[in-house]
Amino acid sequence: MFSDKTCLILGAGASRPYGFPTSGELRELLLGGPESWEVFRDLGFQSPEQTANFLEQALLSGADGDPKSLQRFRNVFSESERISIDALLASLPLNEQNQRLTTIAKRGMAAALLLCENERRPTGDWYRWLLEFILRNGRDFPGSRLSVITFNYDRSLEQFLWKAFLRSFDLEPVRATEMLNRIEIVHAYGSLGPLTLHEHNDPVDYGDVSHAARSGNLLCPVAPRTPVQSTNQIRKIFAESKRLIFLGFGFWPENIDLLFGSNYQGRHYQEESYEIENERRIFASRFKLSASVVDEVNDRIGTVIGEPLIEWGEKNETIWEFVHGRQLTL
Repeated sequence: MFSDKTCLILGAGASRPYGFPTSGELRELLLGGPESWEVFRDLGFQSPEQTANFLEQALLSGADGDPKSLQRFRNVFSESERISIDALLASLPLNEQNQRLTTIAKRGMAAALLLCENERRPTGDWYRWLLEFILRNGRDFPGSRLSVITFNYDRSLEQFLWKAFLRSFDLEPVRATEMLNRIEIVHAYGSLGPLTLHEHNDPVDYGDVSHAARSGNLLCPVAPRTPVQSTNQIRKIFAESKRLIFLGFGFWPENIDLLFGSNYQGRHYQEESYEIENERRIFASRFKLSASVVDEVNDRIGTVIGEPLIEWGEKNETIWEFVHGRQLTL
């Protein structure tokens, strides 16, 4: 296990190796047409056109069966030129018409991601790296040393760890669940729902697209007007962690505000009453992130003794290469 309290912060890129779309790919899926077939093909679907048709029906259902409402949603999203559907929803004025667009978007997002939740995945890649460090000293690892804040709605990390615990130690399902529950995993903007493994009263089985309507209602896209329910929990985790590791994170301003608070400067945190851990290190993968984004984030978060506070990976490094190439676990 990690030697110090560590927090992983996951963006869409962290789930991409396991067959989930990036923000740009999700945009193509929601807009429909031949481009959505190509995205499903790139994600590994054997029948991409059939899968895209299924998603089309889910979107139409979110529009109460009204093709004109669905087309209006697509026109607004397309003409807004926003990459992220979350960013669009956060910028729209609050009114009845836009609430209808939000319902369509959330139903479509839920259906698309549930389609991508596949029992044959997740496997390998950087989740396996994480598993090895969690189990470094066996099944009785101290879960208090690891927290995960994910900005993704999918449950692939939980599914991977639970199944790995189950098979690694030949456990009863309830014992594997107990192991998983030692790790604090927070979905910043909600998730597709509780997995059956958590023995919840209203579970959403992994990849069960029949629950798209209910899962859509559980999603809470970026809404800067009001803090998300998990704000205090997230800020507390951040304050207590000595090591922060950003993986596949796009550094949208709204997400940085949620994590650091709008008054964060360097290592001084002024918005909440939590006492920040001074001796900390911050790492971040930057696959395909431009130099301008890196500079902007460095300026936003601050510097220490003239050096960037964040220790960045290389632009062309995958997450797997990033976590193997740095001493993230000392």
